Amino acid sequence: MKKTADLEASVSNPPDSLKAALTEALEDEYRARAVYRMTLDKFGNLPPFANIVEAEERHVQALLPLFSKYGIPIPQDNWMQRLEAPDSVQTACEVGVQAEIGNAAMYDRLLASTRDYPDVQRVFSNLQRASQENHLQAFQQCVAGVVSSETTKSSGNLKPEGSFQAGRLVALQPRMGSAAGNRRITQPTGNLNGRGTPQPKHLAVVRPRSDSASPPTAATRPSAGSNRQGSLQAKPPLRPRATPAAVIRAVNQPEVRTMFWVVGLSLTMVGVFMGWRYLSHRRRLQEQRAVGLRTWVQQLSGE
Repeated sequence: MKKTADLEASVSNPPDSLKAALTEALEDEYRARAVYRMTLDKFGNLPPFANIVEAEERHVQALLPLFSKYGIPIPQDNWMQRLEAPDSVQTACEVGVQAEIGNAAMYDRLLASTRDYPDVQRVFSNLQRASQENHLQAFQQCVAGVVSSETTKSSGNLKPEGSFQAGRLVALQPRMGSAAGNRRITQPTGNLNGRGTPQPKHLAVVRPRSDSASPPTAATRPSAGSNRQGSLQAKPPLRPRATPAAVIRAVNQPEVRTMFWVVGLSLTMVGVFMGWRYLSHRRRLQEQRAVGLRTWVQQLSGE
């Protein structure tokens, strides 16, 4: 009874430690949401920010009922006016990593100071788990992907396909040594128009000469490693995933809906026909049994 009375008193008049814990948690979620929104406003719909900013909104909505329950004033969100957008995507990803690490450490401290409030502990634990297991890994992968992309661009091993060299547009092809028997496709042989694109009539296919053709030898054949680094080979396109939204759009097509109606009507007609056949067969059996029963009764009466 005393514990229940203490709990009711804490709900009606929460201590300053609970007020400070809830306010700090909400302010941190406000700040993270503002940073991710500013990143999206500056760089467009960029993963993983597009998904995580929605998760931060859910985190804010999970904390607000606790303020209402304990009668604590909800602080205003003015972080969009207090912060500046990151300078680059890499900086934004690094800021996301540091923010999620600090968010997890903050909830460790707040969980230790709110042990007398199971509902607050449950919400804090869920938010901390989402930060550590989902958001932090996503931002770490973002940093690794950006760094890898920047390293590839600055290494010089791979030139961008269709790069301009000496006033010509040269298509990258794997080098096969000096053998004349290699087939190679070159894309521009003429001048470029005013917009920097090759004229289609200058495209040509260079085929090997029959009099000097010779198969490539082991000395002229490139190794697997050099072929990977020195060429840009076309990869088959990835098969798109069937998302629920795509399935719904496909089903709502007029042709698909007509097909479903036809199939459903056909199955209905088949079911009606099979039911009629079953009832007719059952009626005939009943008639045969009635005739047999009358015949048996007449035979008994005659005897």
